[in-house]
Amino acid sequence: MCPQPLNTITQNAEIAVSPDALAQRPVLAALIAEAIGAWSQTEMTLGILLARMLGANARPAMVMYSALESFQPQMRALDAVSRSILVGDDLELFSATLIVIRRAAHQRHLLGHSVWAFAPQLPHDLLLIDPKDMWGWSATVFEWADAMRTTPPPSLSVILCARHNQRQGGV
Repeated sequence: MCPQPLNTITQNAEIAVSPDALAQRPVLAALIAEAIGAWSQTEMTLGILLARMLGANARPAMVMYSALESFQPQMRALDAVSRSILVGDDLELFSATLIVIRRAAHQRHLLGHSVWAFAPQLPHDLLLIDPKDMWGWSATVFEWADAMRTTPPPSLSVILCARHNQRQGGV
C-alpha cells in the first residue's frame, strides 16, 4: 500500500522526527532498503539499455549516462534516443515502459529523500515528511518561539504514513 496522508489515519499523533526512526520500525526499514536497492538495479539496467540502443561501445555510453547526475536528464536521454531509433509498436511500448518507470521513480524518490519520523501511537508505521515541509515548519517554530514561546503542530495532511500490512507483509 502506498503511504497515506496521516490525517486520514489519525488526527492527533505525537510525531517524533528522529535519525533513528527507521530503527524504530525495522520491518518497514528492511522493505524500504529493498525498494531502494531494487531501484539501483533499475538505474543500472537503464544505463545498459541506453548503451544497447546507441549500438555504442558500452563503457563510454554508460559513462555518459552516469554523467547525467539526476533521474530526469537520464530519462530525457533515453526518451530522445528511443524516438530517434524506434518506430511503431516498439516506440509505443518503450514510451509506455518509460511512463511506468517514471511512476516507480516518484515512489522511490519519496522513500529516498523524505525525513523519517514515527508516532508512538502507530507502532507498525513510519511517517514520511517532505524536507520542504520541515523547512517551513522550522521557520514557523522560530517565528512562534520568538513571538509566543510555543510551537504550533504541523499540518497532518502533508505527512505521509507508510503502514505495515502485517497480513500481507507489504508496505
